[in-house]
Amino acid sequence: MSRELKPLDALPRTTRTEAWKQARLGIPFFLANLLACGGGGGPASVDSSPTRVRPATVGGWFKPAGRLLQPRAGLTAVALSSDRILVMGGSATPGGAGLRTAEIYTPSKRHSALTHALNTGRTGHSIVRLASGQYLVSGGADSSTCETYDSTSGLFTLASAMASPRSGHTATVMGRLPFQVLIAGGMTAGAPATDLERFDPATGAFTPAGTLPLAPGHTATRLPSGKVLLVSRNRTGADWQPFAALYDPATGWATPTTGQPSTPREGHQALLLASPPKVLILGGTNETQGCLEGVEVLSLTRQPQKPWRPLPDGHPPKPPRQPWTPLS
Repeated sequence: MSRELKPLDALPRTTRTEAWKQARLGIPFFLANLLACGGGGGPASVDSSPTRVRPATVGGWFKPAGRLLQPRAGLTAVALSSDRILVMGGSATPGGAGLRTAEIYTPSKRHSALTHALNTGRTGHSIVRLASGQYLVSGGADSSTCETYDSTSGLFTLASAMASPRSGHTATVMGRLPFQVLIAGGMTAGAPATDLERFDPATGAFTPAGTLPLAPGHTATRLPSGKVLLVSRNRTGADWQPFAALYDPATGWATPTTGQPSTPREGHQALLLASPPKVLILGGTNETQGCLEGVEVLSLTRQPQKPWRPLPDGHPPKPPRQPWTPLS
């Protein structure tokens, strides 16, 4: 027997509280609403019949919002403003050649229009906003070329090339003047790219920035300190090992973090949380465990160091707590 679904705001207080608890545990709001409005079994009962859910708090439903001018996979998109989205590159067929075309999508009009084309067809490339307001577009399948995009003129202009062709890499603006860009990881010639490069907007040049054993699908997160946290996995013999490093733009060195994650992973997500500062690492996959559900957190808050003291019974002191903490 189906029950009428109501917005969260219209639910009884006890049921609404239960829905919020579910939401805080990571269950999306529309599922929390569904759980709260289930059948006769209470809040945890869910009617299996097809149902439309209207979560009042998050603003409603998914619905069609127009179309791009052509199909694209492996594209990049960036918000130039709240109502102008630049969409570029990708491939029109699975495994197809990279597209040169670019378009501006306008959400308020649900309309997309062609804009100036890229100089090179790209798929699996990256884009990042520079401090000048321009955008750096780098790499793509079998490409080391780069170009900049000027949102005022709408033109793409060829820039200096990277030392290595790469796709699926990350491009991260580092937090020290002149706000250089760290290029890391990705694939080159069918193998993982281990070399790092940094782009200097002042000179328009790329320079080597060391090497790191990053797997495809790593994450790069700019921290409040201006450093970049890189999380990946690497192989030691036949085993996969978790790996995380900090790249410091002041020294130009990448060093492993004091404590390493407990699980090797790629294809995961990293989220920077502001207060208290921490980085969440979610999901991903590895070759021994398959798809992962585990979450780890890296605390960015300095903990006071207590002196090491032997225990009364003569046992050695406990090792210091690692900054990486699995979340159960």
